[in-house]
Amino acid sequence: MKGAIIHGVLLIAMLVFGYQTWSRDKSVPSTTGTVVLWNDKAADLQSIVWETKERTIKLERRGDGAAAYYWGSDSKSTKKTKPKPPPPPPATDDAGVPVATDAGVPAATDAGVPPAPAEPEVETVTTTREFPVGEAGDDLIKGFAAMRAVRDLGALSEEQKVEYKLNDADKTLTLVFPSKTRTFVLGGTVASGKDRYVLDVDSGKGYVVAGTLLTPLEGGENSLKPRRAVPPGDTVAAIEIAAPGADGKHRTVDRISITDDKGKPTKAWGSKATGEADATAANFLSKIETELRPGKFDPDLDPATLTELVTLTYKDDKGAKVGALTLYKRMKTPEQPPAGAPVPPNPAQPEPEYFIKSDLTRVLAEAPRAAGDQVEQNIATVLGQ
Repeated sequence: MKGAIIHGVLLIAMLVFGYQTWSRDKSVPSTTGTVVLWNDKAADLQSIVWETKERTIKLERRGDGAAAYYWGSDSKSTKKTKPKPPPPPPATDDAGVPVATDAGVPAATDAGVPPAPAEPEVETVTTTREFPVGEAGDDLIKGFAAMRAVRDLGALSEEQKVEYKLNDADKTLTLVFPSKTRTFVLGGTVASGKDRYVLDVDSGKGYVVAGTLLTPLEGGENSLKPRRAVPPGDTVAAIEIAAPGADGKHRTVDRISITDDKGKPTKAWGSKATGEADATAANFLSKIETELRPGKFDPDLDPATLTELVTLTYKDDKGAKVGALTLYKRMKTPEQPPAGAPVPPNPAQPEPEYFIKSDLTRVLAEAPRAAGDQVEQNIATVLGQ
C-alpha cells in the first residue's frame, strides 16, 4: 500500500513538472551569464562594430523615440589581381598600314636573357551590403546594452593572453554609448564550446562571453536581417488587400473562428460577416507570409521606378495598423551584344523582377521570382476582379 502511494505521488509530481515544462514561457532568452559588465537601456546603445582585417559589421541606431530602429552594414574586403590594361593599338604608317615595332617586347638584359615577367598587381576590393536589423539583431542589442559575461578572469598576464589567443587577435568589438565607448579584443573559444575569451582594452581585464551573444553578430547580414516581411500571425486580426490607384479594388480578410472537419475549433482566414472561411485568400496570404521573403536590400532603389501590384495592410483586433507590405515589379532588360557584334537568332527577352517593401524591411528588397509570379497571378482572383 505504501509503495502504491509513493508511486502515485511520484506520478503526480512528474505530471506537474511535465505541464510546467510544456507551458513554460519560451520567449525568455537563455542567459548570457551572471557577471554584470554594465546595465544600460537598449535605446542608449548607439552602435555595435565587429571588425577584422577583411570584414566590418556595423549596427547603428537611427531615428528617435518610438520611430528609432537599427540599420546594419556588412563590408567585406578581398584582394584580387588587378586587370591588365588593354594593349596599345598597332602602329601604322601614314597610309594606315601596320608596321612592325618592338612595343610590348621586353628588352633583353646584358646577358641576352629577357627579364622575368613583372608580378601581377593586386588591388583590394571592398563590397558593402546594407540591411535592416531583424529580431535576432534586436535580441543582440538588448544583450549588449545590459552586457553580461559567463566568467570574470580579472587582469590578464601576458602568458594568459597567449593562452587565450588574445595576444595577436585581429578581431575587435566596439560598443558605443552616449557616455562611453567600450572596446574588446576577441580571442579563442573555450574548449568544447562556443563561448569566447575577450579582453577589455581599457581595463586590461579578461572575460568569457557567451557564444550566443557573439556568434550571431559574426554571421553579419545572414544572421541579423529580417527573416520575414510581415507581422506574425498571432498579432493580426484582419488584413486589407488593395490594388493600386484610387479606382483599385480592395477587400478585407478577417481572422475568424470556425470548426474543422473533425469538429474542433480552429482559426482561419475568411469573412467576419458570413463566418465562412476563404481557402483562396488563405493560400494567397500564406504564400506572401512564407515565400515572399526579403532577399538583397536596396536602399537606393526608388519605388517610383517600379510598378506597384498590391498592398496589404495588417491590423490588430482593435483595428490599429500593425504592419504593411507592398509588392512591386519591373521588367529587367537583358544585356545587349556589344556594338557591331552579330545579333543572336533568339535574343534574350525582358524578365520580371519582384521587390517588396514593408515596415520590417524599411527599404525595397528583392523577392523570389517564383513567389512573386504566383502572387501576381492570384491578385485579381482574391480581389474578385
